[in-house]
Amino acid sequence: MGFRGILRARSGLLALIAALASAPAAAHQGTEGSAADGEPGGDTSQEPIIVTGSYLNPHAVDRSSPIHVLDSGELKSSGVSTVADIARNMTVNTGSQFNTDERTQGGTTGTSNFNLRGLGVGSTLVLVDGRRRPNSLPNTNDGVTFVDTNLLLPMNMVERVEVLKDGAASLYGSDAVAGVVNFISKRKFKGLEVEANYRAAGNSSATRDVEFGGVYGYQGGRFGIVIGANYLDRSLMTADEVDFGMGSSFTSLGGPGAFQPAFKPFTGPGVPLPDRPTVVVGPPTADPGCVANGGVVTRGTGTATFCGFSLDPYLTLVADEQRFQAATNMHYELSDNARMTLDISYARNKSYRAAAPSYPLVSLPFVPASNPGFQPGSVPGSVAGAVNALNLPPSFTRGAIFYGRAFPTAGEAKKDRFEHTSLSVVAGLAGTIGGGWDYDLGLGYTRLETRTVLEDLLEDRFLAALEGKGGPNNNQYFNPFASGIGASPGSPFYNDPAVIADFSSSLRTNSSANFLVLDAVVTGKPFALGGRDVGLAVGLQWRDDSRRMNFNQEALDKRLMFLYGRQNGRFHRDVVAAFGELSWPLTERLEVQTAIRLEDHGGGVGRSVDPKVAALWRASDAITFRGSYSTAFRAPQYAQNGASSLLVTQERVTDAANPTGQASFVPVVRRGNPGLRPETSDSINVGATFRPIPGLFLTVDHWRFDIKNLIAGQTAQDLADSGNPDNVLRSPIGSIERLEGTFFNVSSLKTNGIDVELSYRADIGDAGKIRFNLAATKILDYKFREAAGQPLIDRVGRRNFGTIASPTPDLRANLTVQWTLEGHSLTTNFRYVDSYINDELLVRIPPRPVETIRSWTTMDVQYAVDLDEAFGSTFGTGTQFSIGALNIFDRDPPRASTENGLPYDSRVHDPRGRVLYARIVQSF
Repeated sequence: MGFRGILRARSGLLALIAALASAPAAAHQGTEGSAADGEPGGDTSQEPIIVTGSYLNPHAVDRSSPIHVLDSGELKSSGVSTVADIARNMTVNTGSQFNTDERTQGGTTGTSNFNLRGLGVGSTLVLVDGRRRPNSLPNTNDGVTFVDTNLLLPMNMVERVEVLKDGAASLYGSDAVAGVVNFISKRKFKGLEVEANYRAAGNSSATRDVEFGGVYGYQGGRFGIVIGANYLDRSLMTADEVDFGMGSSFTSLGGPGAFQPAFKPFTGPGVPLPDRPTVVVGPPTADPGCVANGGVVTRGTGTATFCGFSLDPYLTLVADEQRFQAATNMHYELSDNARMTLDISYARNKSYRAAAPSYPLVSLPFVPASNPGFQPGSVPGSVAGAVNALNLPPSFTRGAIFYGRAFPTAGEAKKDRFEHTSLSVVAGLAGTIGGGWDYDLGLGYTRLETRTVLEDLLEDRFLAALEGKGGPNNNQYFNPFASGIGASPGSPFYNDPAVIADFSSSLRTNSSANFLVLDAVVTGKPFALGGRDVGLAVGLQWRDDSRRMNFNQEALDKRLMFLYGRQNGRFHRDVVAAFGELSWPLTERLEVQTAIRLEDHGGGVGRSVDPKVAALWRASDAITFRGSYSTAFRAPQYAQNGASSLLVTQERVTDAANPTGQASFVPVVRRGNPGLRPETSDSINVGATFRPIPGLFLTVDHWRFDIKNLIAGQTAQDLADSGNPDNVLRSPIGSIERLEGTFFNVSSLKTNGIDVELSYRADIGDAGKIRFNLAATKILDYKFREAAGQPLIDRVGRRNFGTIASPTPDLRANLTVQWTLEGHSLTTNFRYVDSYINDELLVRIPPRPVETIRSWTTMDVQYAVDLDEAFGSTFGTGTQFSIGALNIFDRDPPRASTENGLPYDSRVHDPRGRVLYARIVQSF
């Protein structure tokens, strides 16, 4: 029957599940946990421990792979309120996309993700209670999907977060290239806890978070349930609301715009000559009403002038969001050692970002002289004079090329709207077969939905309106000149709202995904080696991922002026896998772990065999050494290799034919390449743990990743420079209207570095307790090959603009100092991000001097008090209160000159400045 056929024998697997369910059982995780600090009703004595990175030896304190654990107490004391905050603060994470950036992260607004080691947002596998969650529906501009962490558990349901910092494909499968982030939920919580949280950015009165949540737990006899929910209301922040953002973004294409004398040749009435382009005469000139309508006259090349304006009020730094998350965990003990679980979670995130009243007119439309706005005083004198002076036969139409936007600069901002939802149901059955063999079965289903609305214009109807064929009856003009702004009904310059409605439209997305995953794992100790039991885990996994991308008809017809269009798509991937893990205790102090996984993606993607070998040597009670080697595999994403996929982005390119003399945004269309090969990687980690004195804990790890066959789309600038008419589509006057390309396996990446974690806890008698924790990551190399045949270039300490590589400040460090005494605690976090080079300036034409994005040091402070513990039970009412400040000294993010208009690097720094917050938790 073959490998895939065996795993698809679902009837036999269901029979196995039934047989196992009838056997006496005990949860294979089976270790006893302890209550988290400050946990009301903190009896978690029966909670099974899930350890990331191994299905064996959950009791072990030391691990052969590097793991970092953040418990709920640490998360609360650090001021974290969202998963994006966790990713932002982790030193091993760089290049995540959790800040809004319309220009370079156009489709990911309202989402967040991890990017361990800067290997890509799709190279970190995210789990919930050890179970896989599906990748998002939205793509990055590189066509990569990721687990959207905004759609996971509410934070009040998170017991701890475990971060496995080396490759783990041998156990968890594809996408675990850089590591794994596993969210462990609360399962034995008792009582009721409600909380409220308020945050306000200190340098923007319009930016605030209001958050409400609660968690309830009941544990009685054989049954237990924990329910949690949280609601977040976050307000918008734009660049004009912060000091460092003022004057950061400017465009030469405004409304009203600029006009250039031109004539269009015709063979007859309304019939253009296809082989003769529109001819321009003289330079563009700004509309005479530019300044009066909020614009600024700017100069282009030569004597050209344009009507520009500041984009600051329309440039979103923090999106407006309303996020609701809810989850419940239920368990039922079938017998003294048999357990069934049912986990259900739901999340919905609605967000919008502000944008300019309309997009720039990429096609540079032609306005005929018959347009009512083409009157003395409305048209720049030089344009009108040049048009009237043309001595042309009747077969030519006089007019002007329009550089600008359809709607006034001072108009109301448009809103790009995004809605992402997730519903997940996971059923589990765990127990003992007999003879010391345990099993764990899981069946999970997740439904994802995404709806977006991006406002744009219909190109054909807008061009028709310029020529007097607009409106519902195809007989009205649209006046693009300043004379049309504010004109009253009855005026020859008046723009009828019906005409505007006729050419106004949007790109609407309605996409969905259904993800089904079935896991079966059996663990036991089949034999002994030298009197020491050898651990064995074997498992099967089947997952089915089907997706549907649907768009409105205007987008399918590719009628949109700036956003171009899309293509409906249906994608399906059926993955089957078998894996095994062995734990070999060679001596009392030396243990070896081996694992291997066979994963078959089918559908032309292929299969992969990924082994892992790791060793742990306890040299003494105080010193432990570890090392690991593994390979990993990441399949091409749907947008990259789907035969029907069409990824459209808007990217800035420099074009010699652009008369503004500036780079401009154009639609870039990349079609899927079914011939793509999977990305592969090798990773090595060598580390040590030291415990020289009680309370002092030091770990040092040296890690290395070597990734081949990286998938990248042809860059927009390379397409523009190619001169190939198949890649570059130009307007009648020669400007770029659209670029078209595809994806290739062209890149490779080698990176290595050092992680250091130092913690010290001490009891200082009557003065309380103190805790120090230092975490630092130093990237030694980040060698990136952009295309086959090119050399590996070390890009550590660079922003890596224009590539699929991530920004890589070479040093990140966090220092935490916490003091606690009888219910009071004071926590201080110092965070450091090293300086790095803004290499975007090096690829501009002409190149500009190198800019250094300076280092950034911030300080967070929090004071918290548990009233019961601090003042005695007679005073307390189960109340905990905390106040704090993130970035208490209001350090602006380091300035970066970017063509996308943002005044900082959105993938590294936080634009919010000082954030003051207060949080109250009431327990019952």
